[in-house]
Amino acid sequence: MHYRRLFLAGLIALAGASEILCPLGHGAYANDSTSEMFDIFGRVANADKSKDTAMCETVFYSGLCDQWVKAYIGGKSGEAERIWSNILTKIKDSPSCYILVKKLFQRLESDAPESVSNSSKYGILPYSHFLLAATEKALGRQHRFVADILAFMSTHYDSIKDFKTALILRRREMEIEEKCGPESEMTGFAMLDVAFDLGQLGRYDEARKLTLRVLKFAKARKYERVLPLALKLESELTAAMQRKALRERAGSK
Repeated sequence: MHYRRLFLAGLIALAGASEILCPLGHGAYANDSTSEMFDIFGRVANADKSKDTAMCETVFYSGLCDQWVKAYIGGKSGEAERIWSNILTKIKDSPSCYILVKKLFQRLESDAPESVSNSSKYGILPYSHFLLAATEKALGRQHRFVADILAFMSTHYDSIKDFKTALILRRREMEIEEKCGPESEMTGFAMLDVAFDLGQLGRYDEARKLTLRVLKFAKARKYERVLPLALKLESELTAAMQRKALRERAGSK
């Protein structure tokens, strides 16, 4: 299956020697600026990038996306839903719809009649919820494109440090990936995303247990992309647990 994003790579690259959780408990890496962190948080297509990008970009510039944006901005939800269903048919052989979902939102931002913010009706959450519902209706709740939209939504929640909500979405995304392939590399990426959010919430034991699961099958299957990420996250989690234990011992004296 297509590796639609490397969300975790940016997180771990920034972690360095800092703890998974900062002392303030907001889940940010202690030594990173917010702007720098979330520039790197963006997911990127990799292994099947040419196929994914070509198919999605062909549809993006076909006029269908223009029609969708016009209908969505005009409040014609039924028409927008019909057009989105048509778009899904056009990209049915694509490994992922993540790139298209991201580019379509960027187009919506540029065409919206008002400034797009989180509270705007043209904001990322109303947009994501619309696409999620329309995709589930057209393809079912367990389709791989649903996992892509969940990934897009959870990235937003991570960017605003709402790790509890991100975790809920990531768990569902992981369940879909596991049904598509329980030990696929894509499932490994999804598991590490879940483990990262667990770590941000201070649930180190759960995070490390999940990471070790990924390490086991990533080593056995020789996954060159997910394996180094799993190794790095396991190292970061272990170090964070050790620092936590040291603080607790110091505090008990």
